[in-house]
Amino acid sequence: MISLEAARRVRDKLVARLQGREDVTGVGIVRHGDGYGVQVNLSAEGMRLPPQIDGVPIRTRIIGPVVAQRVSPLSGEDQRTG
Repeated sequence: MISLEAARRVRDKLVARLQGREDVTGVGIVRHGDGYGVQVNLSAEGMRLPPQIDGVPIRTRIIGPVVAQRVSPLSGEDQRTG
């Protein structure tokens, strides 16, 4: 069983290693069996990562591009003024 602390250490290593890559949309911790693993979200296929780093399972997931959306206030909500 992989501990949460071990998964956090590997996540931090991957964040540092993958920083600045446009195809990486997120790196997070996921449940894996009775323990934890790391998931790397990608905008497109093509990146290869090892199946494990320091014994922690690594999973990639293609989620497509991330696009910011405009948020509008819901009608009927409390509209507070300053």
